[in-house]
Amino acid sequence: MRRILFLFFLVFLGIQVIRMDYDLPESLPENDLFALTNPTLELVNTHSKSCYNCHSYTTNFTWYSQLAPLSWVLMNNVIEARRLFNFSKKN
Repeated sequence: MRRILFLFFLVFLGIQVIRMDYDLPESLPENDLFALTNPTLELVNTHSKSCYNCHSYTTNFTWYSQLAPLSWVLMNNVIEARRLFNFSKKN
């Protein structure tokens, strides 16, 4: 049992070398959907809390988003969310 746990720990440490690209693309504030549409403050607050983190280029990555294999899943979800709808792009 100890060997299995030790092997699991070694594999976990080993996969930490495979890093995701966390560089955020440059975002012009004038292209932001909120800047273009001038929505109500309530709408801005709601979307900022629930949607904006994944669907924009202002993503705040948490400490656990740096740990593989969770980092791979989270980054793929963010990439897919931005592909479907991106608040930071004009079109």
